[in-house]
Amino acid sequence: MYIADLHIHSRFSRATSKEGDAPHLDLWAGRKGIGLVGTGDFTHPAWRAELQEMLTPAEEGFYTLKPQYRLPSDTAEAAQPPRFVLTGEISSIYKKNGRVRKVHNLILLPSFQAAEELSRRLERVGNIHSDGRPILGLDSRDLLELTLTACPEAVFIPAHIWTPHFSLFGAFSGFQTMEECFEDMTPHIHAVETGLSSDPPMNWQVSALDGYTLVSNSDAHSPPEAGPGGQPAGLRPLLSRPQARHRDRGGLRRHHRVFPRGGQVPFRRPPELRGVPHPPGSGIPGRPVPRVREEADHRGAAPGGGAGGPPPGPAPPPSEALREPGPPAGGHRRLHRQLRGQQKDPGPVRDHAPTAGQRVSHPAPGRFRGHPAGGGPGGGRGHPAAAAGPGGAGPRL
Repeated sequence: MYIADLHIHSRFSRATSKEGDAPHLDLWAGRKGIGLVGTGDFTHPAWRAELQEMLTPAEEGFYTLKPQYRLPSDTAEAAQPPRFVLTGEISSIYKKNGRVRKVHNLILLPSFQAAEELSRRLERVGNIHSDGRPILGLDSRDLLELTLTACPEAVFIPAHIWTPHFSLFGAFSGFQTMEECFEDMTPHIHAVETGLSSDPPMNWQVSALDGYTLVSNSDAHSPPEAGPGGQPAGLRPLLSRPQARHRDRGGLRRHHRVFPRGGQVPFRRPPELRGVPHPPGSGIPGRPVPRVREEADHRGAAPGGGAGGPPPGPAPPPSEALREPGPPAGGHRRLHRQLRGQQKDPGPVRDHAPTAGQRVSHPAPGRFRGHPAGGGPGGGRGHPAAAAGPGGAGPRL
């Protein structure tokens, strides 16, 4: 088993770091202990040519960076270099059943030959040269069929499925069910990505997802961002149970702010309340409850009762833990220097098992959300996280 981060973007995608290349991805994967990292953006011809130049085959379907391109690392090296797998994200914007749909899908491929073939077919549909994550007017169902026709071994994963504007179940431009989106191709979907708008415990409460493996990736736009959502993975099967993304990143941070302490909305809403706006004091008057909460219908099932497996323990990425109680003077460069310093010299190993009467605390948990430590969403009584089981992975129902 090893940590895998399958959703990455290169410098050929919009709003990404200029260091989004194979050597830097290899460097940061090694620093963070990521054993398998997605290349991202396989559809972009220039990026694909660069990857073919810099990568060499390892195990079947996996690649490693050629030694001459490896950057010197100032941290301890792993027993073996990180593996790469060819991945890419496609943005589909199209009209279906009288509504405009905007859905992102993640594709994993076993070889450069498969990437070339699929890219050639996608080029007939739209422009794949201007953006590493191309925007195509192609139905997600047809994209899945096209992908499996070009490469039957491909893995097709709906990306960040609860993101409001660009996802399978997005509140503004998504679908109500998996079948509505993929129709007769639905049986070829075996996994879904949790994304920044949800974590595995939230998804375990939606019975419609019980038959799918949950994966959590970083969707990193720069190499240092890789890893926070990575999941333990094995060679076979490639996808395994997810390691929860830190609950306070990105969309989840905004998600929890909608429900401040004192204006709490139950995690599972009864059917008669679905679609009803937030109550007064909930933070966003008149806005409906996020869809992941609308669709939660598991009652009496323990977290992890679905295909996702037992609940993992979420933890903040090192860069965010170092940022407490606030960003250091000097910005991100100084932050990364501090991170590298701790990776080189982590200090003495301590026994973290609590003794009798010892208070166990998360590093300044409330500050990520603008609340005092121990109170507010995710920290105090009245929030699902307060009833978490072992590892703090979610509520016991």
